[in-house]
Amino acid sequence: ALKHLSEREAGFTHKDLMYIAMQHALGKVNPKEFSNAAIAMEKVGILERGIQADGTLWTTLDAVNMEREIIALCNQDKGKFEPIASDEIIQKYCDPKLRPEQMAAIKSITQSTDRVLSIQGRAGTGKTTMMASLADVLSAKELFTSQGYTLQGIAPTHKAVNELKARGI
Repeated sequence: ALKHLSEREAGFTHKDLMYIAMQHALGKVNPKEFSNAAIAMEKVGILERGIQADGTLWTTLDAVNMEREIIALCNQDKGKFEPIASDEIIQKYCDPKLRPEQMAAIKSITQSTDRVLSIQGRAGTGKTTMMASLADVLSAKELFTSQGYTLQGIAPTHKAVNELKARGI
């Protein structure tokens, strides 16, 4: 159950963990035994607990370590580069259907002086749509590719990676 859930999401609910575990259980096992197993995994550092208003959230130590590596990558080479697109380029090549927050993100990214930037948001908020439009802006600027820049999407789950790949990122 842990492998199934952690491949798809960086964090998952206790209810989901118990549901998937019960689906994959062999023999007679009850929910209390699964809860005890989750607590045992927490004690040895396999699972990390978080709390939200509607219950316990879990994540894995691997997911936490991956997040830390991504943050370290973002902090490397901060402020060492020139911005790569002007306001005019952004306006010309961005999808006019983008929300103002998405446009602001594209402007912030293309005018950043950092090598690596992090895009974070809840599921369904338009991160991938914004990234696809960002790719259009960047590919329109010949300097971008001629200088060796590339747009790469890094994501912590298979679901997010597949979404980026489907949009050409």
